[in-house]
Amino acid sequence: MDCHYTDTGAAAAACGITAWTHGDVVARHRITDAVAHEYVPGEFFRRELPLLLRVLAEVDWPLEAILIDAYVDLAPDHPGLGRRLVEAARLVLPVIGVAKTRYAGATHAIEVLRGSSTKPLLITAANIAAERAAELVHGMHGANRIPTLILHADHCARGMDLPPVRS
Repeated sequence: MDCHYTDTGAAAAACGITAWTHGDVVARHRITDAVAHEYVPGEFFRRELPLLLRVLAEVDWPLEAILIDAYVDLAPDHPGLGRRLVEAARLVLPVIGVAKTRYAGATHAIEVLRGSSTKPLLITAANIAAERAAELVHGMHGANRIPTLILHADHCARGMDLPPVRS
């Protein structure tokens, strides 16, 4: 799942795949909102959590895990967007955070290098061991730093054209 903001509103999207190593999207859903909350450093969740909860409530396909473009926890005692999603939606399935930018204090995140990139993705998780989450992200479809699924969710949130959904 991912969110996107413009001057006039916000959108959130969820994309589904059949396997971590599979790049074809088999389901997608996008919601929009006329209001985009302001970004507050360290309180990213205030902006994105309402959107993610809405899109999650409307997803009508079975979920085995949720991957978000954010941290699950910012530090061991400092919940991030993913942890707040777990708590608000009472999730028992794995939630994996894939952050592209280091948050000061997020020293617990596991670094994953993909493709030929020398800049790591930062992996945090809930309801799954962080080491296993890092293995899954490392093995995801896509030859470059950013896995294909994350790119699809980003493009879907932005309302961009995507390849057709595969059944």
